[in-house]
Amino acid sequence: MALKVVKLDQKLVNDAEVYAKAENFSISQKIEKWVRIGKIAQENADLTYNCKLLNKSATCSCSQSTSHSCC
Repeated sequence: MALKVVKLDQKLVNDAEVYAKAENFSISQKIEKWVRIGKIAQENADLTYNCKLLNKSATCSCSQSTSHSCC
């Protein structure tokens, strides 16, 4: 794992700390999870939020007319 110093907004770090404690994660793990979710959302801008949350093996119930990775 690469270690880099990144400046983050203090409120974001504080929010991550609250969620991390509630979910038994480290602050770094919580922020990494949020980053991964944001990356998936950005890479799949044509999908609805509900569709992005689906497991690839699940059936997509979104109203997209084209097939995509979650269907």
